[in-house]
Amino acid sequence: MRVALSKASERLQAIASTEGSESSNAGRARSGSEVVIIVRSGGKKLRSGVMRSIRLAGHSGKYIPSAALAPGTYPLSDSVVASFYRVEPGSHRLGYMGVDGHVVEQTIHAFPGRRTIAVLKYGTKPTAVDAKGIVRIWTNDGILPERSVFVSGQLDGGFEWLEESVRVADILLHKLAKNKGLQDDGLVRILTGPDSDPYLQAYAAAILVRSVTDPRLDEPFPHKVYPDQERHLSSLMEQLSEYRAFPDVLCLKWRYSRASGSEGRFSYANFEFPPMLEYCWRCVSSYSLEVVGSHPSRRVMAAAAEAALTSSPWLVWSARAARRVSRDYRPADVTHVDDLGKNIEQVATRVKKITHGSTMISYDGFSVAIPRAALANLSGTTVEIANAAVAAMRSRGHLLEPHVLASSVAFATGTPAEYLSSQVTRAISELEDAERTWPAEKMDAGY
Repeated sequence: MRVALSKASERLQAIASTEGSESSNAGRARSGSEVVIIVRSGGKKLRSGVMRSIRLAGHSGKYIPSAALAPGTYPLSDSVVASFYRVEPGSHRLGYMGVDGHVVEQTIHAFPGRRTIAVLKYGTKPTAVDAKGIVRIWTNDGILPERSVFVSGQLDGGFEWLEESVRVADILLHKLAKNKGLQDDGLVRILTGPDSDPYLQAYAAAILVRSVTDPRLDEPFPHKVYPDQERHLSSLMEQLSEYRAFPDVLCLKWRYSRASGSEGRFSYANFEFPPMLEYCWRCVSSYSLEVVGSHPSRRVMAAAAEAALTSSPWLVWSARAARRVSRDYRPADVTHVDDLGKNIEQVATRVKKITHGSTMISYDGFSVAIPRAALANLSGTTVEIANAAVAAMRSRGHLLEPHVLASSVAFATGTPAEYLSSQVTRAISELEDAERTWPAEKMDAGY
C-alpha cells in the first residue's frame, strides 16, 4: 500500500501542476480550500464505477461538482483512483457506497489555505443475510468506513508528505478506535511543530483527552497522574484553537476544560455538521445534558443522532435514514435532567431483575446476562441503554448522582438528551413487558 500511495503522490503532483498560473494559485492558497478523495483497494483492481457512488455536499446540501483542473476522476494506478473538488472552507458532507450496499455519510472538514485528502479503503466484507429463516453469508464490496483516513497539507504545496501523513494517521486512528493511550513524546513534538496537520493534531488530542478524563464519571482532572499527557494536550489544544469552525475541536475543547475544572462552553449554533470522530460525537451527547434545553440546530445533526452506524473511530450515518429523519425532525426539550437520571436508574433496576440466562451482552468491560426469552422483546436501542445504565451503576453504585448518570449514559450511547429521554422511556416500557414474559422465580436479584 505504501508503494501505491507513493506512486499516487507523484501522479497527483502531475495533475495539480496543470492548474492555472502561479498568481491565481497564490490567491487561492490564502483563502480557498480543496478536497481530494482517493479510493484505494489494497492492490486489487477497482471495480469500474466505484467513484460514481461518492458525493460531496456543501453547506446548502447541494452536491459539489469536481474541480475544473481535474473533471471527473483520475486513475492513479490499477488500485488507486482520485477525484478533486474546489470547496469553501468549513465542514461538508461526504457520501459513498458502503459494503452493505447502502450509501453512508460522514463529515469532512476543509481548512482555509489547505488541501484535505480523504483516503478511502475499498474492500469486501462478509454479511449475514436472513433469507426465509435460512442465514446465508454474502460477500459485498464497497467502501469500508472504519478504514478511512483524513489528512491535509498546504494548498500551494506538493504531495510528497502524503505517504508519511497517512502512516501517522493510521497509527493515531488505531489507538483511538482501540482505546489505547499515546505515550510517544517524539510523535507529539512533531505534531506540535510548525505547519502541523490539524487533522493529526485532532486525532492525538482526542486520544489524550480520553486518557486524562473518565468519560463516564466526569471525575476531576488527574493532574498528578498524567503530567506528560496534560502538557502535550495543552500544547495541542492551543494550536487547534485557531480552527474554531472545526466541530471536533469544539468538542475536545469543551471536554478538556470541563474535566480540568475550567470554564468551557460551546453552542450547537457553532455546528453545521456533526463532528467527524465518534468520540467527539459522544462529547456532544454528554454536553446536551450539561446545557439544559440545548439541541442540534440542523437536521443533519438529528440524522447523526438517530441513524448513526458503528464505524469507530468515525461517526457515520445512513443516508437513507438521514433523509427520513430530516423530514420528521422534531427535537424534544429536556428540562429535568435529574428526572432523566432517575428513569435511567429504573432501567438498571429492571435489568437487575432479569439478569439470569444464557445470553451475555457486554459493554465496556461489563457483562449483562439477559434471558433469551426477555431479549426477544427488547430493541437494540433498549439493550444498548440497559448495558450503559448497568455499567455506570456498577462503577459507582448509588453514589452516582442522577444528572451524572444521565450524562454518563448519553456519552456511552452517543445519544443527545432530546433523543435519550424518549429512548429511556421506551426502554422502561420494553423491560416491563420483558418482566411479564419471564417467570419471576427465574429472575436473579443481584447485578
